[in-house]
Amino acid sequence: MQTNNPVIHPETKISEQAPANVAQNVPELTQKKSGKFSNLIFIIIALISLTIAGYFAYQNYQLKQQQTKNLALEIIPTQVPQPSSTPTIQPPSVAPTVDPTANWETYTNDEYNFSLKYPDNFKINNLIEKPFYTLEDPIIFGISVTQNKYVNLAQTPIIKIQLVKTDKTINQIIEQLKKQINDSQEAMSDINHMYYGSNPPEINNLEIVKTENVEATKIERYRGPGGPNAEILEYYIKSPQYIYILTASYGTKNPEDSENEILEKETLPKIFSTFNFSNL
Repeated sequence: MQTNNPVIHPETKISEQAPANVAQNVPELTQKKSGKFSNLIFIIIALISLTIAGYFAYQNYQLKQQQTKNLALEIIPTQVPQPSSTPTIQPPSVAPTVDPTANWETYTNDEYNFSLKYPDNFKINNLIEKPFYTLEDPIIFGISVTQNKYVNLAQTPIIKIQLVKTDKTINQIIEQLKKQINDSQEAMSDINHMYYGSNPPEINNLEIVKTENVEATKIERYRGPGGPNAEILEYYIKSPQYIYILTASYGTKNPEDSENEILEKETLPKIFSTFNFSNL
């Protein structure tokens, strides 16, 4: 018996069934794409997580390093330089001035209106004598100041205070001294002079000096050969009527104490420092 049902060829059946299979594969492709996208997101999230984890791990490492350093500083303390404070500048201490003449004796002359001090191991005697050079005006008064212990000396080192009554200035008196010294030098240049070849007189130093009370011309000079005490130190002090001449002649050694040959030279400046006019 013949039927009218069409005969389906196997290949034709497969071909006719293909659309149904394609429809079934579409969700599979979508699922694959969705799976890839999900994987990409997962990878991105993983990378971000790793980055964050790495950052925190690095921060934790830095913190541990800092803690280690702090611990080392506690174990081995270091000296932290402190800011230096500005030192307080103290004014230099000034030692009180000791007056070497504080315990000296005082000599006062009311007639000629002056006073001075001298050491207690010296003594004062009256003296009227002309100095080495010739003055045109007279010496009207003089005293000597000598050490008490000098013995066995033909001419002792001596300090003299002499007054010249004159209207001349100190410079005019010194010109007389210079002339006398010049004449002596010329005389000693003569081969027939008794001191030919010796050191002639000369002025070694001349200057103006002052104290609180007076002004003076100070002269250091060499008197020349022919006697002891050839070294001379002088102070010339002017008043309206007089020129006061303070002189130290030294250079002769005391047989009892050879160290005192310049004591008069050292003492006279101190005596000069105490010199004062009484009534001017």
